[in-house]
Amino acid sequence: MNERREYFRMPMEAEVELKQLEQAPEEAADPSNEFPSRSMLKIVAELKRLDGESAQLHPQIKDGDRALSEYLHIISRKIDVLAHHCLTLQTQGQNEPQEVVLSEGGISFHTPYALPVDGWLALHLVFSQPPMAIALYAKVTRCEPDPHKGYDIAAEFHYTGGLQRQQVSQHMMRAQIDSIRRHPKEE
Repeated sequence: MNERREYFRMPMEAEVELKQLEQAPEEAADPSNEFPSRSMLKIVAELKRLDGESAQLHPQIKDGDRALSEYLHIISRKIDVLAHHCLTLQTQGQNEPQEVVLSEGGISFHTPYALPVDGWLALHLVFSQPPMAIALYAKVTRCEPDPHKGYDIAAEFHYTGGLQRQQVSQHMMRAQIDSIRRHPKEE
């Protein structure tokens, strides 16, 4: 097994829903369309996009008015809590969370059945800490039997827009910060 290590990899918990595709997705295709029952996904993606846009203004506001900056930060956290609640309601009982390894370039996860190497997937990923959901296209790069969990799958993301890569990257950064806050190193 020769897997390149071009990206930082991070273990985390996520619900993984997948749909096998007959062929490679079209360049401008929206992977969330593969999961029509997940209407909340588009709403959460839009909230994340708006959050990214507003993040650029935050330093300017913080320099000008610290109280306003703190207030806006609290509102942003409230929206995150509401988005997480909506995602939880929509995904409740759909898929069991599992340990995945996420990088900006792809993901590894488990399935109870084999997937063809070089096969295309639409993935719907729901992360609990910090809360986020995203739909992505991916190409299977590895499928190996695992005696305890079925099959270990590695898939490389196929981004159909720069926003998706940015969302994955930001999620990994937030997860790392969240992990540090929850488990500070003991001196």
